[in-house]
Order: sequence, then C-alpha cells, then structure tokens
Amino acid sequence: MSEAKKKADIPLQVDQAMVRSNALLTDTIAVLVIALALLGIVQPAALIMVLLAVDFGIRGFANPRGAVLTRVSAAVVSPMLPFEHKLIYFPPKQFAARVGMVFSLTAAALFAGGLAGAGITVTSILLVFAALEWAANICMGCIVYNALVGMRRGMSGGNDGV
Repeated sequence: MSEAKKKADIPLQVDQAMVRSNALLTDTIAVLVIALALLGIVQPAALIMVLLAVDFGIRGFANPRGAVLTRVSAAVVSPMLPFEHKLIYFPPKQFAARVGMVFSLTAAALFAGGLAGAGITVTSILLVFAALEWAANICMGCIVYNALVGMRRGMSGGNDGV
C-alpha cells in the first residue's frame, strides 16, 4: 500500500464521544491492571498493558476505526453515555494516542521487569490522563501537542504548513 493511500485512510476528524468513550475504557483497563498488580498478579498486568499499547498504536499510527477499543466504544459504550457527538480535529488525539502507547509500553516493561510499584505509578498517570479526557473533556496530550505545534510555528515564522 502506498504512503499516500495510508495517509488517506487516516481521518482528519474523529467523533468526540468516541474519544471520550475510549478514555473511559482505558481507565477501566488501568484500574484492572493496578488491581492485579496490587494483588501480586504482575505478568498478566504486563500483558494487558502490551495489548493496550497495541490498541493505542493502532489509534496513533493507523486508522483509529481499526482499534478494538474504538469498536467497543462505538458498539457498546458510546450509545450508553451522554457524551456530545461532534467531529473534532484528529491530529492532537493521534499524538495523545502515541503518548498513551509509550506510557502503556513503559508500564508493561516495568511490570515484566518485576518493578510493580513503578508500573503502578506509570499506569496511574495514564489513568489520571484518561479520566481527565472522559470526565472533563480535557486532553493532556492535546495540550502538549498544541504547545509543540505553537512552538514549531513560532520557530518557523508560521510558514511550516502545520
């Protein structure tokens, strides 16, 4: 598949309700992982975080509609919640998904390496960021993205095509 075709498959806009529903599912998974780790069941916690990282990777580097959490959100979670359905600009959410992937992989590595306390800490940070998204519609990854884009525009005189 050509690079142009791959880029064409990635949307410029996504449904805000779906994003918030994904964040709620992410929080549910994070709570499960933290509970498992606190109970000393660390290897399954690591595996779950790897699976979450894969899902974030699909949302961050491919078409988010192909991610399992997005499909579950569309079929089950979003219809049950009062989140507003409106299209929002995707690139900041894509960046946030990439950050989520890094957090998830870091937590998985820490759990697999026997550092459950550190894994719980990283998973807890992910939990807080996801909670801000679904509960208050505050996307911390988007805030960082917008700051980075603003800095980039400032350095290039605003003529960088972003």
